Amino acid sequence: MEFLEFGNIRNPKIMLIHGMATTWETCYKATINELKEDFYIIVPVLDGHNPNEQSEFCSIHEVAKKIEQYVVERHGGKLHAASGFSMGGTILIQILANQIVQINRVVLDAAYCAPLGIFSKLCTKFLSTQISKVKENKPFHILLRKVMEYGRFDEDAFRRAFYSSISYNTMLNCFSQLFEYRLPKNLCSIKADVTYWYGSNESYAAKSARNLKKVLPNLRIRSFDRYGHGELITKYPKHCVAELKRIIL
Repeated sequence: MEFLEFGNIRNPKIMLIHGMATTWETCYKATINELKEDFYIIVPVLDGHNPNEQSEFCSIHEVAKKIEQYVVERHGGKLHAASGFSMGGTILIQILANQIVQINRVVLDAAYCAPLGIFSKLCTKFLSTQISKVKENKPFHILLRKVMEYGRFDEDAFRRAFYSSISYNTMLNCFSQLFEYRLPKNLCSIKADVTYWYGSNESYAAKSARNLKKVLPNLRIRSFDRYGHGELITKYPKHCVAELKRIIL
């Protein structure tokens, strides 16, 4: 796994973890440009999502361990803050639960933590097959439009954000991990200040927020009116940075 770093290392350190089937640049380039004068930014380029190396995403736990090892070895195991979008947020939840890296403030943007039970395998297969058609520029299935919950489904924006070199196996592994992910029991003992963001058009993220609130009673939940999945960071980065600064400063 590759790690990128931006800014002055003397500044407070924050980590940004991008989501599935997209890139760190799509998710966070604008955010990094806004924050790098005041913070030292660490960005993991997730396995299976890096055009500069051949790799496959295997599991949330494996990626969490790689990130933990890097932060411990290079940064003493401490971060001022961290944020993760979608699957990146789920990875961040696992890092919090492992309690190897000390993080003071956390923002989870539509992190997945609502397992689908007996429907997980079916949804994994269906979504992996449908999203793979994005590479071929084929029309979206009507159910995919519903599941993605991207506002009123801005298809052009979705295609621009999509990492076209992602493999089918990586998509399978990502969806399987997300749809079967259960919140670790020891998550309740973390000391980080955690905030959960989601768009009001995201029913799955809203359910994830409710699940997380049961484990973390002090969780702050913020819903952004009329936003869909990923719209805050990709379409309105200045708004995103302003909200993020309110939490991490």
